[in-house]
Amino acid sequence: MNWNSLLLEINAVVCSVIVIRLILFRRQKFDMPYNFGYSVFSYAMIVTNGTIVIRVLTGEYAHADWSTVLNNIFICISLLFSGGSIKKLFHKERPTN
Repeated sequence: MNWNSLLLEINAVVCSVIVIRLILFRRQKFDMPYNFGYSVFSYAMIVTNGTIVIRVLTGEYAHADWSTVLNNIFICISLLFSGGSIKKLFHKERPTN
């Protein structure tokens, strides 16, 4: 096993975790209202990360860069800590006076 195949396998596993976490997110658990923009962004992340997994499994994705894998790992960790909520990642709380 060489470094490239190891990076491809790590990237596929991390992207799978991202897809599963986003698909299993329940908005009612966090009592959040529906937001179209966050839903579209979440859907785009599911599709793009899902295609990475499919391309790795079919052998079409031939090269993985370590920076891409690290970036996906950081996104995965952030999503796991936010409970799968895209809004919690990007939404800034406004101070109340």
